[in-house]
Amino acid sequence: MSLLPQLKARLIYSKAVTEEQFAEAEAYAAREHVPLDQALTALQRVGYAEIGKALSELSHMPYTPLLGAALPAQVAGLVSPPW
Repeated sequence: MSLLPQLKARLIYSKAVTEEQFAEAEAYAAREHVPLDQALTALQRVGYAEIGKALSELSHMPYTPLLGAALPAQVAGLVSPPW
């Protein structure tokens, strides 16, 4: 089941975006063939952390933003650069 309708309602209710801005992001996502979260951030409507937090609340799963976090040394050797 898609959380898109609930995500849309949550972001609009919290005033993170307006209905018009969300519609603009949906059109951008369809036109550019990118995911909606990427469209929202590309248009600078909302950040990944805010999207992650909203999805976390909707799905009742924990969310920890990792953008900008340093990889532990044990993990760095297991993934390909850049990290």
